[in-house]
Amino acid sequence: MVWILEQRAAVLGRGGGCLMGVNNLCITGHLGIEPEEVKGERRTFARCRIAAHQIGKDKPSLWLDVTAWSQWAIPDLLRCSKGDKVTVSGRLECREWTGRDGEKRSSWGISIDQIDRHAPPEKIQPQRPVELPADDDLPF
Repeated sequence: MVWILEQRAAVLGRGGGCLMGVNNLCITGHLGIEPEEVKGERRTFARCRIAAHQIGKDKPSLWLDVTAWSQWAIPDLLRCSKGDKVTVSGRLECREWTGRDGEKRSSWGISIDQIDRHAPPEKIQPQRPVELPADDDLPF
């Protein structure tokens, strides 16, 4: 599920959750790869990919690169695992680079400010049928 939120000055700072700024994207999906920590020359960050499933028959999943830069988002992302259902929010970015073959390439990604992992559904244990007392045993 994908939401692109645009806000007016009157709602900035209200509501929490995904309402953080004008260029803000909030996506719920499943992590496609195990998150990894990357130690760069200047900064450390964490990255992975998320698959947001579109509603409708035969629609492909939307795949986005996810990058965490903040001291709070990095450990939160690294606690997640491949396949976990998460909701991420942050800034949508188009990343451009030149490939080894000299072709210009681009991809869409999200620099996250927040990640929330959804609890896995609990396995429901089948319950034994309740035995009701006979009509003669009822107190009324």
